[in-house]
Amino acid sequence: MGHSEGTTQFMAGASLMPEYYKSKISCAALLAPAAAMYHQGDTLTRFLSNEGVMEVIAAAAEELNVLNWFPHGPLTTGPELAFCSLFEGKICELIIQQSTEGDITTDDMTRRNVYLSQLPSGGGAYNQMHYGQLVHTEKEAFRRFDFGDPDDNMNHYNQTTPPDYDLSAIDIPLGIFSGDLDKLADPKDVAWLVE
Repeated sequence: MGHSEGTTQFMAGASLMPEYYKSKISCAALLAPAAAMYHQGDTLTRFLSNEGVMEVIAAAAEELNVLNWFPHGPLTTGPELAFCSLFEGKICELIIQQSTEGDITTDDMTRRNVYLSQLPSGGGAYNQMHYGQLVHTEKEAFRRFDFGDPDDNMNHYNQTTPPDYDLSAIDIPLGIFSGDLDKLADPKDVAWLVE
C-alpha cells in the first residue's frame, strides 16, 4: 500500500522491473497516486515547479547538501505542533486547506494533532524536482527524471530526453483510490493513469 510519493516509487519500480515486483507483490493499493501531474491545480506547486524557481531550489539543495527536505523528527514536528496550536489551529487549517483538497470540512480537524504528528514526512529534493517536471509536461505523462542536459540524459537513458515509464509493464492487480477534491492527484490525471 502506498500513498502519493509511495505510489510514484512503486509505479516506477514495477514498470522498470516488472518480473521482480510481480514475484514479491501479489497486489497493490495506490492511494492518491502521483504519476501524471499535468492537471494538478495547486497554485503554490505550479509556481514552485516553474523551471527558473526549480533551478534556484536545485542549486541551493546541491550547495547546502540538503537533499532530504523537511525530514520527520522532533526538530520539525515539535515546532509545527506548537505553531499549529496558535489561534485555535486556524492557521494550520488554512495551510491544510490551501495545500490539499481545498475543503477543510472533509477532514476531522479534531484529529489535527494526530495528522500533524506525522508531518512533515520528508521528501527527496530530486523527487520534488521530478514532480515539478511532471507538472509542466506538454500532456499527461509519467516520465523519468530529466537531468536537464541532453548529454546527462544520454548517459542515464541512452537518449537525449527522458523516457516515459511503461506503465503497461506493471502486471500486478492494482486498487487505485483517489478523491474528487485532491489538488495534487487530480481526478483527470488519475483517470489517465487508470486508462
